[in-house]
Parts: sequence; C-alpha cells; structure tokens
Amino acid sequence: MFVETSSPRKRGDRARFESEIFLPTTGKGMCMEFWYHMKGGHIGTLNVYMKIRGQSESELWTLQGDQGGVWKQGQIPILSDRSYQVKLKKI
Repeated sequence: MFVETSSPRKRGDRARFESEIFLPTTGKGMCMEFWYHMKGGHIGTLNVYMKIRGQSESELWTLQGDQGGVWKQGQIPILSDRSYQVKLKKI
C-alpha cells in the first residue's frame, strides 16, 4: 500500500487498508512486518489495528509525524486465539 501525502491530497484526507481474515495464530504467534516512509510537515498518523469479529478494533501500533526521509521497518507481534483482520489507517 502506498499513500501519497503531498499534492493532490488535501489536509484531512484519510486512507485505509484492510487485510484478508487470518486464522488464529498458534504457539508464540506471528510477526507482521512492514516498511514505512513518513517525511513531511503534515504527514499525520499511521495506525495499525487488529479486528476480531464481534469485538472492537484494538490498536497494535501507532506513529505520528515526520520520521525522516528513509524507509524504516516496522514489526508487530500478533497473537490471537480467534480469526482476525489487520487494518492500517493513515489519518
């Protein structure tokens, strides 16, 4: 997923990505790995949530503001005894 935050986007625009539904994790769980690049004065916030059916979303990771001009790696441990979905939101 790539979200351009400079023109033609406008302040207040939002982006959302929803994964497929994954089966429950086993043993020590899983690791979600991703790369992000957040440079600029109005970069906003990147949030990662887990959604389990019938429950509200729980925040797994969040990062706000300018993080410099290089790609950085993010890793999030995921442990769930029920099927789940991962959601990324750029606000």
